[in-house]
Amino acid sequence: MTARRFTDAEEREIEKIYRVGGLGTEAVARQYRCSAKAIKNAIRRVGGRVRTCQEANALSAERCPCPSGRYFADAEEREIEKIYRVGQFSTGKIARQYLCSAGLIRNAVLRAGGQTRTPREGTTLWWGRNTRNAHTCLTDAEEREIEKIYRVGRFSSQAIARQYSCSSGTILNAVKHAGGKTRTRKEARVQRAAKNGREPTVTFADAEEREIEKIYRVGRFSANEIARQYPCSPQTVLAAVRRTGGRARTLQEATALRFPNLICWNGGDYPIVSVSRLRGNARIVARQTVGTGYVIPVHRLIMALHLRRPLLPTEIVHHRDGNKANYRIGNLELLTQETHTSAWGDPYYQRWQEALTEIGELRAKIETLQEAQA
Repeated sequence: MTARRFTDAEEREIEKIYRVGGLGTEAVARQYRCSAKAIKNAIRRVGGRVRTCQEANALSAERCPCPSGRYFADAEEREIEKIYRVGQFSTGKIARQYLCSAGLIRNAVLRAGGQTRTPREGTTLWWGRNTRNAHTCLTDAEEREIEKIYRVGRFSSQAIARQYSCSSGTILNAVKHAGGKTRTRKEARVQRAAKNGREPTVTFADAEEREIEKIYRVGRFSANEIARQYPCSPQTVLAAVRRTGGRARTLQEATALRFPNLICWNGGDYPIVSVSRLRGNARIVARQTVGTGYVIPVHRLIMALHLRRPLLPTEIVHHRDGNKANYRIGNLELLTQETHTSAWGDPYYQRWQEALTEIGELRAKIETLQEAQA
């Protein structure tokens, strides 16, 4: 509270109440809606004397045998007990109204013949006033009702929790205390799938599997895209394709389908793809790998996606068989600059390069002969 100014008559009246009535500065301050310090200053200004701590404790112990030394009149104590009992207010809230502690309110209630609430009853009252329910404030009848709804109505704990404005954990605890049994995760998935009109084990009919295989083969959709249309996993889609006699795509075929706009780099040495045509994680990884570049070699992109991280400029993706057009993940190997330099000296790689040179020379001779015959 802020300090307030009193008139001379008010200060003399305050000093008389303090001296004759035997009230403490706190009790007088509650009457005048001010602080105890303002009352003490008013008493000193009219020539009165403020009690020492020893005198105040002796007076409080005589008037009110509670440990804290605060005093309430008999009428006030009966009023506090009635508010606590009938109004269903907590001791903390009543204490804020009377500018005291919650312990003083409990002592006043006990002196007036009332009974204070247990911690469980206090928690029940708090949750009830906030229009929510916790496990500690659900009655036995409510717990039995919740258990029946959970068991017979086949509702989930989340759905029941929304009706009772509490958490799903509270509902599960209520079901257990009522003697019920909670569902396992598998049972919950089975119930949720049955409620949504699907088979619990995410199986498909023969017609659905044939339709999925046709979409996978003709529509050129990936397993992930089909799985989003049929709420299931990509592995379930691939299993349905195989059961109908279809064939799952290889990594090279899936990459060609995912990146249809491949162009050649350095006369066809490395297939590359434009970064702007990528989507999702592939675009993020490619952008972090090439930096400010606009294209990325497919073999480096496949290795980055396989490792789930962007490649460093010092890391080189080596083709095991020497065929730069073969970008299968089994044919790719991540090397450093030093190890890749030694790989270039591999006899197998050299023989592969010599064979490619001879093939190029033979093609040139064939074209020359065809032009001469024409």
